[in-house]
Amino acid sequence: MVNILDDRIPTKMPEGGIDGVVSAQASSVDDGRGGFARVTAGAGNFAFNVDAVKRKTDDYDIPAPAMSQRLADREGVEREDTGSQPNSYTDLEAWGVGGSYIGDKGFGGLSYKETDSEYGTVAEENVFIQLHQERWDARGEYRFDDGPFSAVRGSYGHAKYTHTEFEDVGEPGTVFNSDGWEGRADLVQRERNGWNGAVGVQALSRTFEAIGEEAFVPTVDIDELGIYTVQRLDRGNHGFEGGLRYDRRELKGTPIGGDSELNREFDNWSASAAAFLRPAKGLFLGLSVAHNERAPSEVELFADGVHIATAAYETGDVNLDTEKVTTLEGTAHYDRGRFSGDLHVYHSWYDGFIDERPTGEEFYFDEEDEYFPVYQFTQTDAKFYGFEAEGSYAVWQDGDRTLSLEGAADYVHAETDFGPAARIPPYSVTGRLAFTSTRFDASAEVRHIGEQDRVANEFELPTDDYTLLNLSAAVRPFAQQDVTLFAEARNLTDEEAREHASFLKDIAPLPGRNLRVGVAYRF
Repeated sequence: MVNILDDRIPTKMPEGGIDGVVSAQASSVDDGRGGFARVTAGAGNFAFNVDAVKRKTDDYDIPAPAMSQRLADREGVEREDTGSQPNSYTDLEAWGVGGSYIGDKGFGGLSYKETDSEYGTVAEENVFIQLHQERWDARGEYRFDDGPFSAVRGSYGHAKYTHTEFEDVGEPGTVFNSDGWEGRADLVQRERNGWNGAVGVQALSRTFEAIGEEAFVPTVDIDELGIYTVQRLDRGNHGFEGGLRYDRRELKGTPIGGDSELNREFDNWSASAAAFLRPAKGLFLGLSVAHNERAPSEVELFADGVHIATAAYETGDVNLDTEKVTTLEGTAHYDRGRFSGDLHVYHSWYDGFIDERPTGEEFYFDEEDEYFPVYQFTQTDAKFYGFEAEGSYAVWQDGDRTLSLEGAADYVHAETDFGPAARIPPYSVTGRLAFTSTRFDASAEVRHIGEQDRVANEFELPTDDYTLLNLSAAVRPFAQQDVTLFAEARNLTDEEAREHASFLKDIAPLPGRNLRVGVAYRF
């Protein structure tokens, strides 16, 4: 369950009493077509929202055989060029409605969303998935005239999710059900001499159920309760931030093949502290230290079977403990004149890092007449360090027109007691030339992703480097700027690209050359 904030519950009245957007787009790499519409209307103190989306794609084109050369060499087989990624089609429909009462001191509202989707698993050519989700949300805020708190905010969501795997004969195989709710309430402190903050409580309860011979996780009940506070003191040229959170998480389930229920309870504490300076105009410097604790998930604890989505046999460990990490991070932000940039440098020390590593063993799955690699969730100490950087320089400006050079880079190094952590992305470097104006925007981007040869063990294959060339443009032809025509070309050189972090990287490359065009009308 994910807590997503959107505009389905309006928090303010639309300008002019009504606003919205209608858009349509098409893509060449997968014969994709889709449309989206949203309308928000208000009358008196009430506002209502309606939205819908429809998207459909075929199997996407690939510039090389689906199987990587490294996997083919290891297995001693020839690669077959199919021209498209087998079983990668998608078909999505979703719609939602919402409404709220908006007064002088706050708002309160409800929303409902329904999603239906069908898609190929990619991992298995003859298996597809159908899912259905229904979600209710309530959200509100009340602002106080005086007192130590300026407002109270609350939200509640309830979601029911069903995910069914089908064989090509059309008979349902494994069914996954999730039914749960999540609620949250915050008291927002009134700012006093640069000091503000909030205190809150969050709770969730969810039941995950897998039905069928191919279920790789048993039925699990998950309950969690957390209380927290965040505080900030801003004195203009310097300040401090801090946070503290306590979580209690309980997971109950009977391991696959077991005969008694297992109850795991975790008490987790997380805290952070930071200081920041603004030593000059446009310059922000920050240093923070954070300690976070995370309970293992139901998959990490109870998995024991073939997971079709990852094309692997996943094995959990019911004895896993809390994952703890302490992170030291430095931040620099500069924005003055023609230049702006951000730099984040971090180092994390893990106590009990949970890693899913290939064992080198294979499991023969009689139902599919195939062998699947076995992955095991393990726990170890680990160190992660790296950086993220981005910057922009306006090389030319004239009124509303700007031509900028932009760049970004990131890198992470991860080491565990067993060696390199599994599926760690390699470094990446991006350069972009961007033109922006009131009527027209355009950009040309080159993105290079490095080779990753630091792998967990001999059973995790390295990934080759690749470079992607992307172009984009958008034009607003009318004075009101309510219509936008856009086009985007990605992977123009039709490069074979594989994401190292993906379980499926050696059987499913990224899409080849793609042209996406569309139109959007806002009112």
